Amino acid sequence: MGCVLAYCLLQNESAQYLRSATIVGSSLNYHAGGSGFESWKKYLGWARKLPGLPMGPLLTLIAPLSSRFENPADEFNVWPPNVDGELNRRLLAHGFEWLSNGVLLQLETAIEAPGFRSFDRAINYHEGVARITKPVFVIGGDRDRQCPVSAKMKTAELLPKHNSRIKIHADYGHCDLFIGKRVEQEVFPDILAWLENPGKLPG
Repeated sequence: MGCVLAYCLLQNESAQYLRSATIVGSSLNYHAGGSGFESWKKYLGWARKLPGLPMGPLLTLIAPLSSRFENPADEFNVWPPNVDGELNRRLLAHGFEWLSNGVLLQLETAIEAPGFRSFDRAINYHEGVARITKPVFVIGGDRDRQCPVSAKMKTAELLPKHNSRIKIHADYGHCDLFIGKRVEQEVFPDILAWLENPGKLPG
């Protein structure tokens, strides 16, 4: 969710403190994009009655079973052949926290037309992407079940073309864009190059 925040910060006065941004596996519009999040919509009504979703405790509970056999929960977070099983179990056990009621309800706007909005629905951050002036590098995986390529492109294609770049990596899921077996050779060099020279990538 940090990259959702980055897209939003780039649209307000906070942008003056940012040199550039790298968006990893994220979008502000998941509507009809094939994301696994769309299946969550039928459960979001419960979010209005609960203080939040205990994502951290739930994932900690199932972490010992992760990467032991093929299952949709693993494929929602990573492309299993691309991650070390033990590392994936550690990620699930320690990498998540509770999601508050307010966060869930605002994220709901990202899986509805016309895309991610402020909590009061007054500001459409998805449409605002077209007004971003800082260089933005968008990275994604073609096996990402959370944010499929179609969802990533809905937002990324709104960025001004002259100072944005988009790169989709084959056989990467969602979290393995950070913990995949080949990230040091295939993903991190581009991120470092972008940080050193925003707006340009080698090759």
